This record gives sequence, C-alpha cells and structure tokens, in this order.
Amino acid sequence: PFPAIRALGVVDTVVLVPSLESIIVRSSNSNQMNIEDSPPIDAVGEHEIDYVVAQLLATSPTFRQWFVSNTVPDAEIQDYLGVITTASYAGEGESDIEFGFLTDAGERHALLVENKIDATKQPNQIERYYNRGEIRVQREDWDAFTVCLLAPERYVSPADESEFDSIVQY
Repeated sequence: PFPAIRALGVVDTVVLVPSLESIIVRSSNSNQMNIEDSPPIDAVGEHEIDYVVAQLLATSPTFRQWFVSNTVPDAEIQDYLGVITTASYAGEGESDIEFGFLTDAGERHALLVENKIDATKQPNQIERYYNRGEIRVQREDWDAFTVCLLAPERYVSPADESEFDSIVQY
C-alpha cells in the first residue's frame, strides 16, 4: 500500500492492485462512506491513470522509489525534482507524464512516460519521446532521460520491449 492524500481525514490508503482498473480505497471512518451503495467505476481512462501516477510520484517517496527501481534500475533517488502531466514542447508532441529526480550521483534524470491503455501509437510517437528527451538534454535542463511505457500487460508487444527504455505493466 502507498500513502494517499488525506482529504478531510476520510481516505487512509490507496492500494494499487495488478490492474489499475481496480483501485481499493479504505476509510478510517466507515460512517462517512458506504461503499456497498456506491456505483462501480465503469471505466478508467488514460488521463485518470496519468493523474493518479503523477500524484503518487509527487506525494509518496515509497511509490517514487518503486517506480524508479522499475524504470531506471541503476539509479537511486537523492531528491525529487517534480512531475507534470501532458508536457508538450519543441513541436515534438507531448509526454503523458514527465517526472524528474536527482540521482545519488548528482545527475538530473527525467522519466518521460507514455501511458497506453488500448489506443494505437501515433506515427513516430516513440521517436518524438526520444527527441524531446534529447532536446532537453541539449538545453541542459536534464543530464539524462529514460523513455518508459506504462500500459496493461495485454497491450505490451515484443516491439515495445525493444523500442522503450523500460516498461511498467499494470
């Protein structure tokens, strides 16, 4: 379990399960929430997943470390630099999530995350991620970057495994 934002003291913990289509929320005060009478969540889109992942990266050092260990295994986080969703620049399209951290070696590292549920990739989409990373390194905004695919296991193909630096499956 990863700590969540405590809104009005209601939510204690958000537990991510193998499928982000299922998010379990536990309450410390059962009188404030009757989950049995609540309608189910019919669908979760890319933007909702982007927001949840970005919030966890921003607020949970445990999640942040887990995410980095699964995307940049040789890096250790010294400091959190920031996270943004829907980052676009340089005429090279947009990143769903960009997360920056300082490594123990003093390197400013950025993760450029493409989140896909079922949409097909756009022409040159992966190449544009690498172009955005290179542009930011050349501008000396970052020292290094990693391009990551965040997607359901059923989405990931052998081609993805060779085209992305890392993949986080849900």
